Formats: sequence, structure tokens, C-alpha cells
Amino acid sequence: MNMNQINYFLAVVKYKTFTNAAEELYISQSSLSKQIKSLEQELGYKLFHRDNKENYLTPEGHLFLEYAENFSENYARLMANLHSFNRPKSKKSISLGILPVIHEYNIHNDLAIFQGLIASSDTYINLLEGSQKNLLELLHSKKLDSVIVRTDCLDMSNYVSSSIQEEELLFIYTDKIMKHNESEPITLAEISRHPLIVFDETSSLYQVIRMLFTEEHSKPNFVYIYQRHEQILSMVNAGFGVSIMPAGLISKEKYPFLKSARLTETILTHTSLIRLKSTPVTETLELLFKFFDSTSKE
Repeated sequence: MNMNQINYFLAVVKYKTFTNAAEELYISQSSLSKQIKSLEQELGYKLFHRDNKENYLTPEGHLFLEYAENFSENYARLMANLHSFNRPKSKKSISLGILPVIHEYNIHNDLAIFQGLIASSDTYINLLEGSQKNLLELLHSKKLDSVIVRTDCLDMSNYVSSSIQEEELLFIYTDKIMKHNESEPITLAEISRHPLIVFDETSSLYQVIRMLFTEEHSKPNFVYIYQRHEQILSMVNAGFGVSIMPAGLISKEKYPFLKSARLTETILTHTSLIRLKSTPVTETLELLFKFFDSTSKE
């Protein structure tokens, strides 16, 4: 097993077919298929149910996905830390941690614009993607200057913040699981009758969803828990259950069977750029916060 095979596996998961994944990776489909087959032979299990239209993960594939994503994240962090040894000493960096929502919220475009604005300075942005829990731990241990995380369950008195996104939580499902009019709000009691696929316990979204059901004295039927929204969308799209998801993360173009409906009570989730009040702030970091203040997507 090597890093290329793990990246190839993650690409097939993301782009649904070997053809699409091969195009994005700029390799031939036959080469990609050989690498995945070699990986499966080494593991001794099939990772995909192969289909002409779309590939679905096997149960073993879902298990491997969790480890593959963690390994990929740790590898990226390792390379970033090693790379820092070779940075010119005259250069300074802003270490920014971010949840895996950079493309969905167009944050990559914002960061590219900001990097252009500070191009004449001696500062660059060192970006690290991670889970909510991991990013907050790195922030509090002073290994990151700031992070972009969900702030719904945080004591904001400890932080300086700049709003990135405010959005509504929506219920997502398919006709395979239940029949419901998308224009009609749905109650938590109705949702609790169906298998519920949610984010893992380290996510603030898990805490928010758990709290919603607790307040309504309703018991959710959690059946699958994942770290990334793409996994949840894929599982709901395939008919394994239903979910509650921030509106900005729902992609009906990638997942055509998905339907969505509002909850009977409007619940908002907030994503923000934050830093510790207790940490000294550089001029460039202060500029980053002012920049996001001006591009808030509320």
C-alpha cells in the first residue's frame, strides 16, 4: 500500500466513477483500476461495488475510508511541517486550520484573493484541513494562529471571530427511504422514525443535532456516523438513511436522488474564522480577519 493508492481510492470515492476519477487525476482509467485492484488484493477485501453509472463502497470500503482520510490528513500535516524547515527564514506564515468545506463555501477563492493582497509582504498562508476537535486542539496549543470552524457550541468569550457563513440546517432524504413533500417542513419526531446518518461525535453539528432531539424529548435512530459531509451525502443518496445537513453542503447535482426539506423550527449553524484572545496577533493576521469581515456570506 502506498500514498498514491490511497489518493486514488479517495478520488474514486469523491468522483463516483473510475472514469471521472481518472480524468481528475490525469491518469488512464486502466491504470487507476489496476491500482485499486492491487490495493484490494493486498487488503483481501473488495472496496467498491462496481457499476457502470456509479461505484458504491462496500462495508469494508466504508471502514477503509475512515482510515484513508485520517492517513491522508496526517500525511498532509507531516509534509507541511517538514516543508516548513525549507522555508526561507525571511518569510513568515499564518497557520490557518480549516474544516473540509473550503470549496463548498468558496473559501479557496477568498484565500487566493487575500494572498494576492499581501503578495508584497513577507507573509504566506500555511493551510491545514482537519476535524473540528483537532483544529481547536491545535489552536489552543498555539500550533495554529487561527481556524475556520463551526462556532455553535463554543464559548465565544474566549475568541475573536469573523463570520464566514450562516446557514440553515435542512433535512435530506430520498424517495427510497420515505415519501415527503419537499415544500412541507418536517418534525424531529418524523425524522426519528428513520435511520439517521450524522457527523461523528467530535463535530459541533453532531452536538447540535443531538441537542435538538433531546430538547424535543425524541430519540434519534443513529445508524452511521462519518467525519465528512461527502460520505453522508453519498450514503443518503444511496438510500441507507436520512440526515440533517447545513444547506451549503448539500449538492443535488452530485447526488441526484437527494431531496431536502426544512425543519419545523429554523435552526441556523455558523462557521467563523476565530483566534484566541490571549494570543498576540500580527498585523497580517488582523488584516485576514478584517478581510473576512468584508466578505461575510450571511
